[in-house]
Amino acid sequence: MWFIVVTFLNATIPNSNMNEIFVFSNPHFEKQTDCYNYVQVMNMDIYAKAAASYGFKYTPEAIYCLEKEQVGKIMKEYKAFLEEKPKISS
Repeated sequence: MWFIVVTFLNATIPNSNMNEIFVFSNPHFEKQTDCYNYVQVMNMDIYAKAAASYGFKYTPEAIYCLEKEQVGKIMKEYKAFLEEKPKISS
């Protein structure tokens, strides 16, 4: 299964090399070519919906078609990053 993922410019998460992302759960696709063809036609609508999800605070940078496993890995890493406690040095 393939999903559409949008990354944003100037949206780097502090103290990491991760950017804000928006993952479309619907639509999703059985084949990469179906995802790619959809993105070719709907790219402006995809960018608009992704930007709106962040209140137009960030500018969309790129659209990717990623497999379910890739999206899962990204989300797992993002969740782990958010759960890390800040390290305080004395």
